[in-house]
Formats: sequence, C-alpha cells, structure tokens
Amino acid sequence: MFKAPLFLIFVITVFCATGQGVQKPFFKTRADSLLFVSIREMKSNNALVVNNGQVVTTPKEINYDSLNKIEFELLKRATWRYVYTPRKSFTSYADLKSGNVHPDSIRHLSISDLRSDRVPKEVLACKNLEELELVNTRIDELQAELNSLKKLVTIYLYNNLPTKRLVLGNNTTVNYLRIAGHNPEKLPVSYKNFAGLDSLNLNRSGSSKFPNMKGNRELTKLMLVENNITLKRFKKSSSLTHLDLRRNQVSVVPNRIYRKFRSLHAISFNTNPIKKVKPGFGKLSQLEYVSFYATGIKEIPQPVYNLKNLGTIDLFHNEIEFLSPEIKNLQNLQVLYLANNKLYRLPDEIGELKNLEEVYVYNNRMDTLPASMDKLTKLRILWVNDNFFHTIPATVWRAGKIDYLDASQNFISKVPDELAEARLQTLILSGTLMNKEKENAELFERLRKQGTRIIYYTAKSDVPLEEDEGL
Repeated sequence: MFKAPLFLIFVITVFCATGQGVQKPFFKTRADSLLFVSIREMKSNNALVVNNGQVVTTPKEINYDSLNKIEFELLKRATWRYVYTPRKSFTSYADLKSGNVHPDSIRHLSISDLRSDRVPKEVLACKNLEELELVNTRIDELQAELNSLKKLVTIYLYNNLPTKRLVLGNNTTVNYLRIAGHNPEKLPVSYKNFAGLDSLNLNRSGSSKFPNMKGNRELTKLMLVENNITLKRFKKSSSLTHLDLRRNQVSVVPNRIYRKFRSLHAISFNTNPIKKVKPGFGKLSQLEYVSFYATGIKEIPQPVYNLKNLGTIDLFHNEIEFLSPEIKNLQNLQVLYLANNKLYRLPDEIGELKNLEEVYVYNNRMDTLPASMDKLTKLRILWVNDNFFHTIPATVWRAGKIDYLDASQNFISKVPDELAEARLQTLILSGTLMNKEKENAELFERLRKQGTRIIYYTAKSDVPLEEDEGL
C-alpha cells in the first residue's frame, strides 16, 4: 500500500509569482491525505484507492466522475498555502560553500533549508552578488554587514521562519525586498533601516496590517497582493506612487488615503469587496491608473469623477448598468475597461473625452453606441463583441482613427459598405458571417487590399443569425 506522511501535500500549480512558488493543499487529517493521494495514484497508474486501510475502488471499478467528486470534496476541506523552492537559475549555497564556484562569479545566489539565524559569512565574499534568495530558512536578521555587498540590490525571503520578528540591519544598497510566507507576525516592525528601498513586495505574506513605511523616503512601489488588508489603519508615505491591493479585504476606501498617499499615481483594488469609496479618494490629483476589477460595484464611485489626471480605469467584471454623465470630467482618460458588466448604453457625454484611445465594452447588453463617439478622433481600439448589435456602429468609420475592431458574437447579418472608410488594421467578425462574404465580395476585397486583417471568430456560443436575416 502507498504510504504517506500526515498532512501530505499534493502539488497543484495555481499561480507562479517568481518562477518557483506553487499553491498546495494541506489536509487536516491523515485519512484525508491518504485518500487524496490514493485517488491521484489510481487515476494516473490504475492503483487501488485506499481509505483507512480499506480498499475503496479497484482498477476494474474505476468511475472517474465519482472519483472527481470525492477529490473535489477533499480539496474543499483543505487549507491552501504557497510553497516555494529554490530558483534553478540561481547558484546554490551548497556550491558556494563547497568551493565549486568562485565567490566573485556569483551574481544570483539561493540559500534554502538553512537553520542559521543570520546570512552565512561566505555570502559576504560574493562581491558581485546582485540577488539573494532565502527559501525555507530561519533567518532572524539581515545583518548590516550585507551593506558591504555594493551590488546587492534585491533580496527575496520565502517561508522564512525567524524565532522573533525579522530584524533589518542598516542597509543602503538593497532597493527591492520581497517577503512571502505564512507568518505575518514575524514581519519586520519597520523597514526604515533599508533606506534605499524603492520597492517593497509583501504579496501573500498573510498580513492583515499595513506595513510601517515611515522613514523609507525612496519607497515608490508597495505590493500587498493576496493578504487580509482592510485599510482601517495605515501610516503616511509621501513618496509612494504605486499601491497594489489586489485580493485583500478592503470594503471602505477611507478619506485619509488622500492625506497619507498624496503622490499616488496608480492603485489597484481588484477583487476586494468594495462597498464605499469616500470623497477623499477624489482628491488624489496625481492618480493616472485605478482598478476596481471584480469588486462587485454597481456604478463608478462618485469620487472617481474628480480624478482629473486619470488615464486608465479598469472596471471589468462588475455589476454596472449605467454610467453617469459626469464621466465627461475625466478629460485625460485614454483607456476605458468596461467589459463583463450589465451596461445597456454609454452616455452621450462620453463623446467629450477627446483623449480616449481604447474602449472595451464587450460582454454587456448594448445594441448601439452614442453618436457623440463619432467625435473621438483619437479612438484606436474598440471591442464591442458579445453584445446585441445588429450592425457595426458607424463610429467605427466616422471617428476616423480606429484600427482594431472586434464586433464578433453579436447579431450582425451584414457588413456595411462604409466600413471600408475606416481603414482598419484588424477586423474580427462572428463565424456566422464567414459565408456571407460572397454577398459583398467587392467590399471584402477592398478591405483586404487596404491591409485589413479579417478574422472570423467561431465558438459553440457563436450567436446565430435569425432565419429572416438571410440564412
């Protein structure tokens, strides 16, 4: 019988952040661990499925639907964690310590499964070291002596488990620090001793607290993806320009975000349960990029309309049905992501966004575009696929700049002759129109001679044409 240790883990790759991180299930009981591995063994090798020493399934009785159901239930009970392994492209500490490689030749070094509380002294001899990776270690301190490595600019710590909070010695060379693991209580109290930091990456560190960045005057990028941050408490950072809060627990964007992060240029709230955005957010006058991707919002938060310098807004995968006429305030908007919502129409005021270059409104409920969009002379990319259009919108040739159009998965039965005036580079149509070229062969020949690449999208979900439309 296949034997497995308690809390056995079966590797299932879900996300790879740096080339070596994978997410795995941890099972709470030995029985679940054994059953899970037995199922996987049986499915791959026709082995027996065994639970607590009892044969559950023999090769002759294989029912993959049943097995998949059992496996699914097991995975629902599991706790998922990221597990990291050393980067193969890095020199290993074993090779350094054994003398197989000369210290001066090492630029990227990986240390794994070390039980020392400090970075080994041999590392200090690597004068050309640029990146240092620590995986499954117990480092208590990144000692100040590391500052002697003048080329060392990047340090990664994955699943480091110190006996106390990690201590950062004084350092001016490191500008990128990455910490990930399952022990947020072991994160540094402060990062000010790493005075040269311009990027701090605490993605998947399990933290519910905003890091203390006081004293980090060079820090511009802060990454906090997949944690438990709520924005109820955070300290000021006058230098921060990019804040990534994807997959956290932010429900309210507070007024004080303006007072604390006045220099923000980009912020992402992807997949946070946003319920309210307070007026102070609209005072972030330097914001150029905002994402509310899959946050469940039903309208663009009112403060967003006050962001005069906003260039890109991502509103994919929400519940938005209508846009406010106030969208006209976003005069610097260049890219508008509105796909996968419940939009019936766009407001006429969208035609006042003179800098708009890209519009993505696919997978909505629209059947027309406002005539005002004809004035968008900078519009280059338009995605209106998966809607209810019965003809290609005239904006395509009247705006005059569009070079990419996806109009597939609609109810379009004929391509209008005027489309040739648009001089598109790429045109995507539903596969149902493929056999209708012959009805207007001259138009399609002209399009191709102009350099238009015509692509027919076909799928099981392809929208069929009605019989009275010529089929």
